[in-house]
Amino acid sequence: MTSMLVVGGDAEPSAPSNHLLELLRWVRHHHPDVEARVLLLRGGPLVHRFQDVVPTTLVDWSAQPGEPPWVGADVTLISGREALDAEPAIAGPEVGGVVHLPDAAGGPPGELGRWRRRLNQACAVLVDSDAARRTLVSEGVTPALIEVHPRMTPMPAPAAPGAGRRRRGPVVVGGWGGSGWAGGADLFIRVVAAVRRAAGDVDVAFEWGGCDRPAFEAVERMAASAGLDGAVTFAEELDVSAWVSTIDVLVATERRVETSVADLAAAAAGVPYVAFQGPGRVAGAGRLVSYPDADAVAHEVQLLCRSPELRDTVGRNGSDRVRDGHAVDQVAPGIWDVIRRCATG
Repeated sequence: MTSMLVVGGDAEPSAPSNHLLELLRWVRHHHPDVEARVLLLRGGPLVHRFQDVVPTTLVDWSAQPGEPPWVGADVTLISGREALDAEPAIAGPEVGGVVHLPDAAGGPPGELGRWRRRLNQACAVLVDSDAARRTLVSEGVTPALIEVHPRMTPMPAPAAPGAGRRRRGPVVVGGWGGSGWAGGADLFIRVVAAVRRAAGDVDVAFEWGGCDRPAFEAVERMAASAGLDGAVTFAEELDVSAWVSTIDVLVATERRVETSVADLAAAAAGVPYVAFQGPGRVAGAGRLVSYPDADAVAHEVQLLCRSPELRDTVGRNGSDRVRDGHAVDQVAPGIWDVIRRCATG
């Protein structure tokens, strides 16, 4: 195998994009002789990070006449739901390819059914949980094609800062996501309000990351309308692994919890998180509550803010869980084995 083409949806700081980026970094490091190219449907803040790893092109699929630009690659990797709409990515039996769906468990019932034919023509369909596998089987995808490979995240160096560090200044509580409904920013604002009311003598600061500055303006408006003008600051860092090492507690209020990326990165860095229960969460790595109980989230955040020892304990447990099953060097080789098996060259 000498060449691989990757078709992705966008370069937003989301779980599918981050998962794909980590896989490409691993491939570039361990298999530099393989020529990899990336075609994205849309751009996003992480485009330059993709371009730093492999040649990356933004393609308007509706305006591409003639022969698809990926003809000739030994294998095609279709990454994410949106990329499945890149006609004709795996439209014929002569191009089976590998479909990787780290976002397979989310969305309304029946949504994946429209891709049933394409998925059943693939050489393999990769998902990140048993829940996602069940979703695909219920949508009519052949069970033998589906393999479960967990989400992955880089493990920071042992000296990286993490939870419970005895620094001066406020306890920093961070939220990560988009400004829309799925990102859960409105729920984060409710948590901020509740924590501020009950903070007492604990100095707590709040940050929001994961979207660009224009999108953050919507978050600011939510805060202002809740009487919290200026209470939430914007985190400029778009690399979730780098950002979580600068906070003390993560609040993951995304509504599509199966595609969460921040909680996994936080756990890897030893930063405790509070999140809604869901198939995308790593068991035992954080404090989980029922969706959409923002008051329960706020209660857990208050406990963590008041106790550095509790932050240390939860953070260590999370780091151990991620290291045992979600580190890049553990997960990526299994995905690579599938890609090689499905290659034609």
